[in-house]
Parts: sequence; C-alpha cells; structure tokens
Amino acid sequence: MSEVHAKIIEWIKAGEKPEDVAKSFCVARSKVSRTITLHKGTGGVKKCRRGRQTQTARTEDKIREVQDAIKANPSVSGRKLTRDHGVAWLR
Repeated sequence: MSEVHAKIIEWIKAGEKPEDVAKSFCVARSKVSRTITLHKGTGGVKKCRRGRQTQTARTEDKIREVQDAIKANPSVSGRKLTRDHGVAWLR
C-alpha cells in the first residue's frame, strides 16, 4: 500500500470528507472513492484481478468424467459439477 493510500484511509477513518481529502492530497475525488472501495472490499488497497477467468483444461477424460457425474446425479447443476471437477462449462 502506498503512502498516499494509507493516508487517505487514515483521514477517512478520522471522519474527513472524501472531497476534503482529495483537495488536501491534490488527487481526484474518484481516486479517494476507489481507495475507500478497495479498502472495504479487501482490507487493503491492492487491486483485484480483472478479466476472464483462467482457462481450464478440457481434456476428453475430464469431459467424460463430468458427463458421467451429470448422468449419475442430474439434479446437480452442470455448472457446479464442472466447477468441482475443474473444467470449463460444457455446452
């Protein structure tokens, strides 16, 4: 966490308004809001990974394993089974 982020969180916890904090640190109010949101979500200000999930291996054996599991218990969702078996959603 950078010093600016730490100071922003410290000032907000002390009861300062985001607008006043932004003016004091010469940063945009959106940066203050983003910092607060990140802190609430993660407890720090480390950015979360964005984008698509990593691609999982869809080998013939894995696909067959999931299909067999679906046939054995059709009431369980296909998405849950594929997630449990570590493969991408089968269509």
